[in-house]
Parts: sequence; structure tokens; C-alpha cells
Amino acid sequence: MANLFDSAKELYERDRLWRILAELFASGAAAMCLIMVLGGAFGGSTSTGSSSSASAVTSSYTPAVPPQAFSNGSSAPSGGGNVINMPVPQEVVESDQRLKELHIAAQRLMQIPDVGTRCEQLVPAIDKTTSYDRKRGRPVHQKIFSQGDICKKKLAASDVRLNDLQKNAEEYQLGKTGQSTVLLANSYKKVEDFDKKRTAFSQYSFACGLGKEAVQAKHDSSARLDALQKSYEQFLLRKGRPQETILIERFSALTALDKGRPESNYRKVIDSSEAIVTASQKRNENLALIDQYADAVKRGDKAGLPLAKITNVLRGLSGVSTAFISSEQQKKIALLREHTANEQLALLQKYAQMYSATNTVANMELLSEQYDVVQKGYAQYMARVLPATVALAQNVETMLKESDVRLKTLLTCSDALAQQKTNMNVRNLLIAQRSLTAFDYQRFTPRHQQAIVLANEAASGKMQSDQRLNLFRIAYTNYMQQGCTKATLANLKGANASLTVFDLERAPNDIRIARQTVQSYLTRNYCLEGSKRKIRPVMSIN
Repeated sequence: MANLFDSAKELYERDRLWRILAELFASGAAAMCLIMVLGGAFGGSTSTGSSSSASAVTSSYTPAVPPQAFSNGSSAPSGGGNVINMPVPQEVVESDQRLKELHIAAQRLMQIPDVGTRCEQLVPAIDKTTSYDRKRGRPVHQKIFSQGDICKKKLAASDVRLNDLQKNAEEYQLGKTGQSTVLLANSYKKVEDFDKKRTAFSQYSFACGLGKEAVQAKHDSSARLDALQKSYEQFLLRKGRPQETILIERFSALTALDKGRPESNYRKVIDSSEAIVTASQKRNENLALIDQYADAVKRGDKAGLPLAKITNVLRGLSGVSTAFISSEQQKKIALLREHTANEQLALLQKYAQMYSATNTVANMELLSEQYDVVQKGYAQYMARVLPATVALAQNVETMLKESDVRLKTLLTCSDALAQQKTNMNVRNLLIAQRSLTAFDYQRFTPRHQQAIVLANEAASGKMQSDQRLNLFRIAYTNYMQQGCTKATLANLKGANASLTVFDLERAPNDIRIARQTVQSYLTRNYCLEGSKRKIRPVMSIN
């Protein structure tokens, strides 16, 4: 009997014709019961059975749940007594149909083994339903909705991974740099099995091919950089030619891709190793010149001994560890240092005598520069210099430094006033001009001359006068455009009162006419309350 009931129920749910027949049958049964009740009431007969009341229920379908569906089964409606099926709203019928279609689609999709493909088809099926369907859904539907929400999140994350893969593959194809290689290799490794099971994954086959290539390129690059890292650490532990040679060899083996790797740990070892290689190259160049110049000294070839260049070479080798210089090269360096020291000290004495004889700025600067060279490169030989020469050089150096400060201040104040003509900038430039000495004027360049011209203009008052005239022009324009207000009247009176006789003598024609126009306005002590009527100017101020 139970099996018969279930079969009838399933036919009712899935077949619209059976549903209509069942509803007609139920309506007929209800009518018969009603006739019997009325007959008993009016016929005076008694009934031994219990009376039952009719109750209305809404119609909805209850899907059969196979073992492969999203739930372990569903409960059949229970209850007894008479059931009257009343007409249901159209939105309920439509919702039932959508839920039914969703359930059937879900049962079919469960047969698809690839979760990526299954999710791609399940999400569109769920998108056909509404929020109203979600509220009405039975537990079996809620599980389908839950699975669909999970699929949406998986598909969104998958889209991000695949889009990154495609974008990075395109960048890598344009130029296989360290940055693009690392990005593509990382994005390829992030691709999951879920992504590979999607129907559209075949579109990314070329990007995947480039991704595999980038992974291998990154692996090979990391191997070279790790070897460099090891040699760099060995060099720091024991700085010497053997360790330096290994580091240089491994740095030379790096490719452009390796040198472009963005990772911070690799960037540090690349930059540090490059600095060591550059220093080694410069040192070797200087040592080769040392050999050349030392041979010239031994031959007495003064033409082959450029004093300034030898001094620079010796200065470049001054901080180099003896671990990188052979004993023979150290002897040659000592020979050249002694030779150039005598030459540089002789020059210092010569420039001191020239300055004492002529006292010109040019000789002063020569003496100062030579004293600086001796101090920086040959400080250990300063005891050979006459005390009077040292005192003279130090005095000259002090004078030049103080003059440099004053001249720099003049240019700074001049530039500030040229950019913004304010009273403060005018005052600062005039102070800078007054601080100059006759010695400073002897060292002038064209820029200093221009600064003095600007300072003279500021001192004459022309610049401040221009500023006052401009303020009057602005106040007049605002008054004529906005009308008589407390603010515009006060600004106009203040700007007019600030004008001097010197300003009026220099005033252009538009300012002269404007002053004549506003004379009647300036006699006012107040503006009418709320009066903001715009006054048309007699003429415009350009």
C-alpha cells in the first residue's frame, strides 16, 4: 500500500495531467462529503463518526531524491484526514517549476566527474532561480544552493589565477626579464587542478607552455644566484684574491635575467657583488698605471709622469687592502708616492710665493686648491712644508670659504626674490648685498652681477612700489565687481592710503583713471545694509 502511495505521489509531482486529475478527484470527494454532511444535518440523521474540518494547504512539489543527489533523502508529507487543494498563486507555481528544474539539473551534473566543469554548469543553473526560490527551497535545494555558492567562489578565484597567468605570459613574451620570469613562474605554480578541469582551460595552453619555460628559467637562475650568494659570503669571511676571483667568475656567469631578479635577498647580493667587481676592475686599472709610471720614474722620463693623474691613481689605491696588492706593486706605489709628494710640495711653495708677490684672486685660488691636494693625499709629508707657507695657505683657505658662503647667500636670496616679490625677500637680498666685501666683488660671475642688478632695483623702491600699485589694482577690481561691502570698502581704502607720491608718479594710466573713479566711493564711512549691487566700472583694469 505504501509503495502504491509513493508511486501515485511521484506521478502527482512530475506529471501535470495526473496532478489535474488528482485535484479533480479530490474536489469531487470533498463535494460528496459536503452533500453527506448537509444531508445528515437536514435529514435529522445522526453520525457516529467524528466530524472533520477542511483545511487548505498550498501546493508545492517534493522532488524524489536519488542516492546520488545532494541529500540522503527527503521526507514525504505526513498527516491524515481530508486535504483540500486550493488554487495557488502563479509565483508559487513558477517557483516550483524553477526549483524542480534546478534539482533535475543538479542530479544530472552530479554525474560529471570534473569538478571544474560541474561548477561551470551548476552556477548558471542556480542563476536562473530567484531569492524567493531560495526562501522556499527544501533542504535538498538549500544544499544545491550552498554547493553553488562554493562553486561561485572557486570560479572567481580560478578566474583570478588564469587571468594572472595570461597577463604575465604576455609580459614574459614581450621581454624575458627577471621580473616577468618570476611573475609568470609564480602564477603558473598557483594554477590548481580545479582550473585545469574547466572547459575553457584549453585557451590557456600557450600561457601554460610559457609558464613551464619560466619555471625552468627561474630554477636555473636561482641556482646561479645561490652560487653567487655562497661565494659572496666566503668573500666576506676572508677577503683575498682567491675568494674575489671566484666571486667575479660567478658574477660574470649571471645573465640579464639573473641581474633583473626582483627578490630582495637576490638584489642585495647582486648589487654588493657588482660593487666588488667594479672596485676590482678599477684597482687593477690603477695597478697597471702604477707599473707604467714607476718604470718612467726609473728611466727619468718626466714627460711620462703626469702629476695630477698619478696623484689620483695613488688616492684611488690608498684604501685598498694589501691582500690585493703584491709586494712588488707596493714598492712601486711607495716610489711613486715619494716622487709625487716632492712635486706637490714644490708646487705648494711656488703658489705661496706667487700669491705673496701679486696678491691676486687667481693666485689665491691656486694656492688654496694646491693646499687641499697636499692635505688629502700627502698629509704625512706636511712636516716638510715651511710653517709660513702653511699659515699663508690656511689664511687663504679661510678667506675663500667665508667668501663662498656670502656669494652663495646672495644667489639664494636673488633667486627667492625673482620667484616671489615680497618685502621679506627684498629685505634678505639687501642684507646679503650689504654683507659683501671688496674681495667678493673680485670673484663675481655673471650670475652674481645679475643678483646685484636685482638688489639695486629693490633698493630703489621700484619693486615695493610695483607691489603697492598692484594691490590697489586688485582692491579696485574687487570693489567694482562685488559692490560696496564692508570688506571691499576697507580693502579699497587701505590700498589707496598705501600709495606714495613715488607710486603715483610711476603709476600707469589705468591706475590714474581708477583713482579718479573711486574718489567719491572713498568718502563713504559705511555701506548700506545688504547692499551688494554690482557697480559697473567706468573702465576695466587690465
